[in-house]
Amino acid sequence: MHGPGHKMANGRNWRAGSVPQSSLAVLAIAAGLLCGAVCFVDAGPFQPLTLHSRSGQFVVGGVPIQARADTGSVILGGVVVPARSYTVSTTSVSFVRLDPALVAVSCEEIKEALLKELGATDQWKAMVTIGIHPVRDDNEPIFITSVHYANGWSYQLAMADQVDRARFINAIVQVIITEIANREAGARQSELPPWLAEGLAEHLQATSLAGLTFELQTGISKKQRTPDPLVKVREFLRSNRPLTIDELDWPVGDASDAEKEPAYHNCSHLLVHELLRLRGGRSRLLQLLHDAHNHLNWQSAFFQAFGAQFPRLVDFEKWWMMRVVQLTQGEAFSMFKPEEQWRQVDDALVARTSARQNTNEVPANTTLTLQTIITEWPFRDQRSLLSQKSQLLRALELRMEAQAARLVEDYRSVLEKYLRTGGRGKRASLLKETVKRLDDLDIRRQQMKDSSRRPALLPVTTEAENPSL
Repeated sequence: MHGPGHKMANGRNWRAGSVPQSSLAVLAIAAGLLCGAVCFVDAGPFQPLTLHSRSGQFVVGGVPIQARADTGSVILGGVVVPARSYTVSTTSVSFVRLDPALVAVSCEEIKEALLKELGATDQWKAMVTIGIHPVRDDNEPIFITSVHYANGWSYQLAMADQVDRARFINAIVQVIITEIANREAGARQSELPPWLAEGLAEHLQATSLAGLTFELQTGISKKQRTPDPLVKVREFLRSNRPLTIDELDWPVGDASDAEKEPAYHNCSHLLVHELLRLRGGRSRLLQLLHDAHNHLNWQSAFFQAFGAQFPRLVDFEKWWMMRVVQLTQGEAFSMFKPEEQWRQVDDALVARTSARQNTNEVPANTTLTLQTIITEWPFRDQRSLLSQKSQLLRALELRMEAQAARLVEDYRSVLEKYLRTGGRGKRASLLKETVKRLDDLDIRRQQMKDSSRRPALLPVTTEAENPSL
């Protein structure tokens, strides 16, 4: 069934929305058929099953995969299901065969990983019904349907029992973030960035879901973390042109274009990865999801959430291009060593000038702190210098370890707030507040520098380990 409420999981140009009333009857019949399949403990391997996931949010229906002659069984979703073994681990192949019981478990694993990444708790409201049908064509799309009722939303997914692993995870991530965004929405569905679902899915597959398996005999999914989650992105961008923010925001062309899809996947992954690395990035992405229903488009919701980092679109675009350049030139070589990191910060937070004590003396070099410049210089003379310092601090952030980068971001936030309001308002109180915040940051900076220089504790040597004693 095609209509405005359907969306292909690999088609970014389709928009999911409310299903027309004329289609509700058909959906009700389909849901009835799906939910009408009854699960018995002694159900045969080819009888349809309908399973509820652990939290109850996901309802999965379909025919189980044929089992080998295994005598064991596992309990999934409160149902005893014959255990199955496969000769090839699905972590190493692109296409996987989906079993209803495993899909119910995997959906919960994906949701748990996503919520943990965003720092959110599970407060789902809308159920997600997943129908698995026998594969009919090669590379079948996954259809996502959003249905609006008087008391909220519900979601249906239709997919073949043989599907690309990445596409499956992408579809589940997409429906989860859509459910979060629509919890307080009315009849108009919340609009989200087109790169968000793909970027989150790629990020999770490279980190917490890197070892997600599709093997029933385990009952749970294996987890592992790769040391470099951006290894595929880096290799791709070294030989391919990165997409611009405009190209990510407005993808064009056939969504199934084999040449364009890798670029969109990799650039979406990098964009989401870098947004998560920003200070408060996780909470800001979660804010974007929660507040999307209050905005007519996702752009206004995004800049409302990330306004402190990107006051204007041009700031967002510059930041993105700097991250791409840094990544393609080699992350390991572009990062400052600890000593160089603090030297660069110290230099950025002072101004060196020449001054005479008396008219007949040779000018001497003088180092001024930002606090001195703010309190003693006229604002018109401060503006240019402080703007340069703010831009320098922004560039340094990209080459520093996370904790130091957050400190530098705090310095930059103080300067940018001062520059926005320094020429008006109650100037005395503004000066006092700005100097106080800079003083506090200086104390923090010194503590971090002392901590980084402190030598590691030597291991305690016992008499048994040291025969010379």
